[in-house]
Amino acid sequence: RFRIGERTLWTWKLRLLDVGEAERNQPPWLEFRPQELPQQVDGILCRRLPIGRLPLGLSRQGKWLCYVRGIEKLYFVDIAGSFDAYLRRFSAKRRHNLRRSVRWFAERSHDRPMTIASEPGQMEEFQRLACEISRQTYQDRLLAAGMPRGPEFLAKMQEAARRGMARGYLLWCEGKAAAFAWCTGHGERLNYGVIGYLPEFSRMSPGTTLLYLILESLFQERTFRQFDFGVGEAWYKEAFSTGSEEFIQAMLLPPSLANAVRIRAFQALEALNYHAGRWLDRLGLKRAVKHLLRRAAGAAPGREREPRQEG
Repeated sequence: RFRIGERTLWTWKLRLLDVGEAERNQPPWLEFRPQELPQQVDGILCRRLPIGRLPLGLSRQGKWLCYVRGIEKLYFVDIAGSFDAYLRRFSAKRRHNLRRSVRWFAERSHDRPMTIASEPGQMEEFQRLACEISRQTYQDRLLAAGMPRGPEFLAKMQEAARRGMARGYLLWCEGKAAAFAWCTGHGERLNYGVIGYLPEFSRMSPGTTLLYLILESLFQERTFRQFDFGVGEAWYKEAFSTGSEEFIQAMLLPPSLANAVRIRAFQALEALNYHAGRWLDRLGLKRAVKHLLRRAAGAAPGREREPRQEG
């Protein structure tokens, strides 16, 4: 996505062939020729390569244009041992606040604050409710990164459910879905995909509460061995993770002028955002500008807060 700050200007929709895990460290995917790509495929995506396997930035690799955005960091939770043992990594105060948040929602949902959609027949209703929430989030309005809509994505959800690799989590409050998380499995790993919550509940920590309940469910379910937060930094990823790993991800495209220009333009925007962010930070204005942009998009600014102690 081409962005200025948090506002998406344009999305470059590429159809990429995702190489399998067994091929990540092998050279054949660099020896392919662009002409050998299947029809309707624009390039190759190489995930989780060792750092140093390919140079950072834009380079020519064989017959391909290769773009590596940077070193990625991925946080995860190992689903091992008991949930109580996992919680002991938090301070006593943090555990108290997390349980208080869960109790707040449980008291307003007949002690059933979370529901899980995992069957093909449950996907349509989950998608509908998740999209209703997503439309009100800044991720959807500013970043175009909300819950995907439409029958095409629904079909993918249903197919994942048929393979046992779909989990749609909803947090409830007084009969209303307050937050959602769409997760998909890959082998023994469950990926934390698309998330969102209603701005009106932000003071009650709906996202954090739902994450707590998801992890509690996974420790009980034992279907997956790892909960994968995906690449990128976020306070909740570091706070809830049990480990992390660093790697690079490479995109291989045919060496056309159009592809090179688009990648260079993307790099220029990335640099502009980085330097503008540092300048605003030095002036003490970065947080205020971010809040202003989110308000303009009609979403609640800032990160969610923990609920206040009642009584």
